[in-house]
Amino acid sequence: MQKRKHQTKMVDLKNIRPHQALKVKMDETFLELFDSAIMGKVPIYFAQVPFRLIRPFDESFLPQRRHPDGERGIQVIVELIKQGNGPAVWVYPKDGMFILSDDYISYEASSVAHAESVPCFVMGEAAAPGVEMIKGPLSREEILAALGVVREEN
Repeated sequence: MQKRKHQTKMVDLKNIRPHQALKVKMDETFLELFDSAIMGKVPIYFAQVPFRLIRPFDESFLPQRRHPDGERGIQVIVELIKQGNGPAVWVYPKDGMFILSDDYISYEASSVAHAESVPCFVMGEAAAPGVEMIKGPLSREEILAALGVVREEN
């Protein structure tokens, strides 16, 4: 059996484009809040938010119908939710609801799993009936860890 060689290619970031079937409407409010939150200008809380209080920004975006891997991704997350390890989603409060502008596959998986609540990173005030505050406001280090950013010391 011949061993395969792996080759690493450099790709110019300007050439990376989203899959056309997976384009969602841009939510400028989310982008501004997210930028402000990671800069420490908006508090972030970790909370369990009732599923009924979460609304997708782009309600027409259905990942399971737009890409062949969408349904498979949803099923993987459904299993994690059933095990109590569902991923947290990023939301912001608006008019008594929490707007989700990313994490659509996790949102759909929560729906399929009939989750009563969803772990959320809430950008801004998280107080609402039924919301269980777990922690917050989070420190900058906790926010970076939630994003998977690792800081290396020199």
